[in-house]
Order: sequence, then C-alpha cells, then structure tokens
Amino acid sequence: MPQQRGSPARDHPRSLRDTLLFAGARILLSGRDATKLERTAAEIGDNTKVVPIDASSPESVTQASSSLADEDITILVNNAGIAGPVLPLWQIQPEDWDEVFAANVRGVYLMCRAVLPSMIAHGSGDI
Repeated sequence: MPQQRGSPARDHPRSLRDTLLFAGARILLSGRDATKLERTAAEIGDNTKVVPIDASSPESVTQASSSLADEDITILVNNAGIAGPVLPLWQIQPEDWDEVFAANVRGVYLMCRAVLPSMIAHGSGDI
C-alpha cells in the first residue's frame, strides 16, 4: 500500500529533525537534489547547512567529507535510498539493479566510512 502524505512513516524524518533541533543539534542536510535541500533548510531555519552529495559515489562522499572537516558530526541518519524499478526480477536490467544497490547499500557503507573515523576519534557518535 502506498504511503499517503502525512502518514506516520512519511513524517518520521520530520519528527526526528524536530527532536534533534529541540536538543540543540545542528542539522547537515545532504542529498542529490540541492533545490530540495535548500527548501528544507529554509523550513528548518538558521541551524542548518546544505551539503549536496551523491551518497553512492565515493568521489562525492570524499569531497563532501573534506568540506565538513570542521564539523563535529555526532549522529548520522543514513536514510538515502531509491525505489528502483517495480518489475519482476527477470525484467530488471542489471544497470537498474546496480543503481539501486549503489544508492541503498553502497551509499550507507560510504557514508559510515566517511564519518566513523571522526566519531571514533571523539569517542562518541551514533549511526
């Protein structure tokens, strides 16, 4: 069943965001669509930073990580992902499968790989 706008599952990221802001967290917004990121940052307010990134690309993650060297990242909400084609398995093209896998699995690995050294060095952090 498709999720409807306003459903608890759709609102979860917003609830998490509000909880983190209430606790005084600075929110770093990352994703492929800079326009959506800027719109979300405008909704949140001053305590945000937009970091355009393709989480499936090692080069993009490395570049973004370098630009965030001065940030103290203590929480990573690793929720990037794409749905991919909705077809029987035998009809899905390997390049479509690879794109979904890169975004939904490799992206998680690359983002963890980017932030874990800092978290370990600071002795704290959550993913």
